[in-house]
Amino acid sequence: MERGAEEKVIRLREVGSTNDEAYRLAKEVGVLVFVRADVQISGRGRMGRRWISEEGGLWMSGAFLKSVDRDNYKLMLGSAVVVDDVVSPLLREFGYRTELHFPNDIFVNGHKLCGILVEEKEGYVIVGIGLNVNQDEPPIPTATTLKVLTGRKYDLDALAGEIAEGIKRVYGMPFEEVFRIWRDRLATTGRCVSVWVAGGGEVKGRLVDVHPDMVLEIERDGEKLYVPAEYVLSISEI
Repeated sequence: MERGAEEKVIRLREVGSTNDEAYRLAKEVGVLVFVRADVQISGRGRMGRRWISEEGGLWMSGAFLKSVDRDNYKLMLGSAVVVDDVVSPLLREFGYRTELHFPNDIFVNGHKLCGILVEEKEGYVIVGIGLNVNQDEPPIPTATTLKVLTGRKYDLDALAGEIAEGIKRVYGMPFEEVFRIWRDRLATTGRCVSVWVAGGGEVKGRLVDVHPDMVLEIERDGEKLYVPAEYVLSISEI
């Protein structure tokens, strides 16, 4: 085990899942822990999807004690804002703009650059970041990487340190403030989406808004539908 250059994130060569490792270490040492791995062999995304985590990407997780009910949503939304803050300046000089898609994916030119998985377990909220950075090719055709976009390689330890510090700041902020920043950046608002709802099948319509109680307002054929985010299995633009 070795620490990153800025002594903020524990670096591991290979793990099954950084989310699992962050949770294990947090329980063991009893403090906030961030870890990153060069390779994940069992990386996962939302709904148990496999997350390809080969060398060159930034695969990192932090485990936080949950103190209030909405800490999970605060970290889910706030971590996306943090990653956006870190990568946007790197891309802006090359003429690219990032887009934040519901709930916490970062896209560039219609291709996914970063995905975030937030899980709860025994009083902890675990935040997993999967950011494509130095890979010469994207892991799947619908994704992209910083190197593909800019032609440059980036210091993964420095990026991990920036992201860790940003998420720690988010953790100390009120949910309402984090939500306001996130909603202002949400590119999915106003677009037509397909939403798969637990127990309710597929709902298609225009995403009008996401309310502070984490309820999606969707307009379909002049009718307003309200879907709590906790029941959303997946959402995609159409």
